[in-house]
This record gives sequence, C-alpha cells and structure tokens, in this order.
Amino acid sequence: MITQELKDSRTALDAEIVELREGVAGDNPTTDELAAINSKLDELEQLNERIATAERMEKAEAERIARMAAPSVQTGLNKDERKAAEKFNLFAAVKDLAEGRQLTGVAAEMNQEARNEFRGYASNTINVPSRFIEKRTDIDQATSAIAGTAVAPYVDALRENSIYSQVGINMVTGLTGDYKIPVVGKHSLAWASAENSSATDVGANFGKDTLTPYRLTGYVNISNELAIQNAGAQGAVMADLGRATASALDAALFSTATVSNAPTSLAATSGVGTFTEATYTANASIFSDLVEAEMTLADAEGLNGRLAYVGATNLINDLKKSASVASVAPAITQTLSPSQHIVNGYPFHFTVAATSSAGVSGDFIFGDFSRVYMGEWGGLSIFVDPYTNAGDAQIRLVVHKYVDWSLVSGGAFVKATSLVA
Repeated sequence: MITQELKDSRTALDAEIVELREGVAGDNPTTDELAAINSKLDELEQLNERIATAERMEKAEAERIARMAAPSVQTGLNKDERKAAEKFNLFAAVKDLAEGRQLTGVAAEMNQEARNEFRGYASNTINVPSRFIEKRTDIDQATSAIAGTAVAPYVDALRENSIYSQVGINMVTGLTGDYKIPVVGKHSLAWASAENSSATDVGANFGKDTLTPYRLTGYVNISNELAIQNAGAQGAVMADLGRATASALDAALFSTATVSNAPTSLAATSGVGTFTEATYTANASIFSDLVEAEMTLADAEGLNGRLAYVGATNLINDLKKSASVASVAPAITQTLSPSQHIVNGYPFHFTVAATSSAGVSGDFIFGDFSRVYMGEWGGLSIFVDPYTNAGDAQIRLVVHKYVDWSLVSGGAFVKATSLVA
C-alpha cells in the first residue's frame, strides 16, 4: 500500500533526524550541521504532506469501491461486516504477498475465515469467504430458491454479466463436502375395483443427485506498476475477473453438449425433452418452435415452476420481427434488460453461451429453473505468483473457484435447435 510505504520512509527519516541531532556538539551547531538538519526537516514536512494526500486518495477510493458495491446496503451483513467488505483492498493484499509480507488487518481476518471454509489452503493465497462474496439465507425446503445478493465489486461484476444468476436456479453456498439432493420419483394411484379391494402398491421411488466440486480456474497478469495504483485499476481487474468467471459458468451450463472437465450441461442431462423443429420460415418458425416447446413441456406435465427460455443470440433477429398475432401483437412483448425479454409470455435470456451455428441455427432450452441446483465450495481463492513473470515486472493472479450443478429432473426441460435460415 502506498501510504504504508510512505510511513515506512518517514520512520527511517525520523531516525536520521534523531541521529543528526545527537551528533551536534553542545548547543551551538555549526552552519553545516544546521543545513543538514533543516534539509531533513524540509524533507519530513514534504513527506507528511504526501502521506496526508495518499490517505485522502485511499479513503476516496474505498468510498468509490463501496459505491460500486451498492447492493451491500440491502444484504444481511451487519454494520461491522459491511465496513470490512468496503475496507478490503485486493491490490494491497497482492502487493503484500508478492513482497513476502504477511497479510494484515481486514485481509488477514477474511483470509483466516476463508481458510476455515476451504479446510486447507496454499501459501501465498488470498482467500475471500463466501459470506463476503454473496449473502443468502440458510438453505432449507422453504428458502432454497432464494437467489443471492452481491455484496462486493467482484460479485457485482459477475452478477451483472451472467445469465445463470438471473434465471432463478437454487444456489447452495458454504459447502465443505459432497452435497446430496434427495429426488422423489413420480408415483401413481389407482381406482379401487371394489369397496373392500386391496390398495395398489405405488412404489417408493426415491433417488438422489450429488454435487461434487469441479474447479474453475484461470489467471490474469498485472504489472507491478498497476499493483501500486489505487485509482480505477483495481475495479477494472476485478470486473474483468468477474466477467471471465461468469462467462465460463454460463458457457458450461447452457451449452448443448457438456464442456470438457465441467459439470453436465442442462441440455445434455438425461430426460430433457425434444420435439421436431419447424422448417425455417422468416420471422415465424422460431416463434413457432417456442410455442411447440411450451406444448411439449405441458404434455410432460412439466409446465410449472420458475419457467424461462435461454437461447442463442442469433435467434434475436427473427423474434424481433415475429408476431404472435399477425399485425396485432409482437412476439417480444417486453424488454427487461439488453439480454432479457418476454417472449411467448415467459422470460427469454439471450446469451452467446448457448450453442449456435452462424447462418444455420441457434439452440435454446425452456424449463423450470427451480429444478437446477448450483453448489459452491468455500469462497474465492486467488494465488499470488510474483515469480513466473518477474522478468516482465508482472504479478500473476491465479483464480480458483469450486462449483457444481445438477438438473435434478431432466423432464422439467425441453431443448431445441431452431433454424435461422
């Protein structure tokens, strides 16, 4: 941190001034001795002014970061926790580790809490506990569908740029081991053949899905010069990490085929419904496919819950021009955000994460997102590597995040590939 470096310089300067004073013989210093002392005192005065300015700049930056994390005002964090989140300075922690110093203050406290969550840690690592990343109520039958609320700039950026966080899947945080989700199968009852006839055994069809951690990882290099800055640099790096994380999660979750080394994508889950897509007709067939998906899900008794579409961006063109009733009602009846619209009465999230073929087709899924569970193990782990790119005056930040997800009822979704030409 710049302020700490200046204070260290002031401590050294204080020692020099004391040494000069002690070296003066009697009460009558020579002209040279006075000149040396005055020079050091002038230097001390300038250093004090620089420290005061640096402290004001760091305070202003902390307030700016707090404003970026405005959603924290509405979280369940108490006053002291909110202050801690606002005081956390990623770059200061990075610089401390890169230069071989121990973490101190808020960074050290958060690091220790996160280490307990991770049940182990690597040295030279900055760990952020899950409660400072997102705040949720306890997970139980009544609250498992409650989405998280961002409390820090990193997750604010991630949420802003992600689709998975908008569709309403169940988030389970703070996991330390595998998480088992009991699944009740479909039972059937039968009409009695006579007044005293025996009841029919309808079975006890119970199963389970298990969430097991998959590691999402990547790195970003920052220059030593960037690491000592406190103006927009930190926000830019954190936003970039957030977008990268969101992009990787969305790409694996909404891809038609499962991404290598990632959990099974929703569309690749066993039991997801299909139907025969319409032959392409400009501004009509894609909307027809959406209606067919709704009917297919209704036939499978899955038309309930938190229903939404997620589809490729190349479906936008025709849907913007389509009509549910010719010359009367447009297919897209409302725009909620640049990536979210109301189509066929349901939210439709357009994303590059959904599989598409330029000029040929775009894929989409439709279903009940309350049947999707995403688990997170611990918070966020950032390994600080000052050696790999030391020759280029760069510090490498290696990010690790452990997640898994599961669609517990494949029949709650329908997938399709709509032709776009």
